[in-house]
Amino acid sequence: MAEETKLRLNVVRLSDVTAEEVQWLWKPYLPIGKVSILEGDPESGKSYLSLAIAAQVTRGAGLPAYGTQPPEKREPRNVLLLTGEDGTADTVVPRLLKVGGDADRVFQLAGIVQTNKEGKDVELAITLDAVAHIEEALKQFQPELVVVDPFQSFLGTHVDMHRANEIRPVLDGLGKLATKYGCAFLLIRHLKKDTTGGANYRGLGSIDIYAAARSVLLAGKNPMPPSTAELLSVDKNGKLADEKTRCVFAQSKCSLTKSGPTIAYEIDERGLKLGGPVTVTADDILQVVPKLTDRPDIEEWLMQFLADGQKTANEVKQAGKPQGFSERQLGRAADRLGVERKPGGFGKGWFWVLPAPASESAA
Repeated sequence: MAEETKLRLNVVRLSDVTAEEVQWLWKPYLPIGKVSILEGDPESGKSYLSLAIAAQVTRGAGLPAYGTQPPEKREPRNVLLLTGEDGTADTVVPRLLKVGGDADRVFQLAGIVQTNKEGKDVELAITLDAVAHIEEALKQFQPELVVVDPFQSFLGTHVDMHRANEIRPVLDGLGKLATKYGCAFLLIRHLKKDTTGGANYRGLGSIDIYAAARSVLLAGKNPMPPSTAELLSVDKNGKLADEKTRCVFAQSKCSLTKSGPTIAYEIDERGLKLGGPVTVTADDILQVVPKLTDRPDIEEWLMQFLADGQKTANEVKQAGKPQGFSERQLGRAADRLGVERKPGGFGKGWFWVLPAPASESAA
């Protein structure tokens, strides 16, 4: 008779647990030790954006917290890539180099090599539920960032991403690895063809994917019209600047701290350049909420209101209400004017400040 397996409860007294602060690769967008998602339609630059972030990791350059605060100094660290769509030689490497990444610190996990009975090596596809293989790569290369692009390419035929009971164990396994090895997992996924619903329901697969991630970023084309300065921008030789693809990413979920502002970025022949915060929401990117008509008189009013010094965002919004200005109209006018948003410290919110005149900034 087979011996019975003895079971026992695994119970943890919370007073025995030492509280820990969340560590960030990029606050509040990419927590270390957690799984995050970057999603968007094709041509939103999400793969390129992930490489730009990877480049910063390899250089130890750091990323500005909330898009405005000075980045902390970091040691250069490794990055692990799982890429299923873009060619390594003709797309991934050229893009990484354009954004200044150190290719010596980026490792692509291309598959698993198995030796058959005849002694020949056969390469097998890697899947995310192969925890032992993923863990071996983490042990060997010790990355601070792991990018999976796109997420669905590495699930295998035996996992249906639309079924919560099949996809959740995969995400839980990645989360445990992220915690154990102190790295950030960034899963890139496409959006559904169905254009109804808010940002939290637009990612491909089960809603459980959104629920399991600690941070979810939505990338897309910038719905804001280009400013006059952008339209008239010239390079140092007086020539019109290269044609740019103007994009943004919004944080549609943040479970660990307050959500961050939407960040703009641009892509041209020279690479990808991160910008600062802009007044665009996730629903604006998806165009779920119709855009409001901009009023030309807002800019003149805003310049006069900020002429005597910085004001809190709340002061601007409250003063604009009697004029009939909505928060989004004010935000878009501020973006066109180049109004700076500066953090005011704990409990003080954000301050709006007019940009310095060109003569002062040049000096």
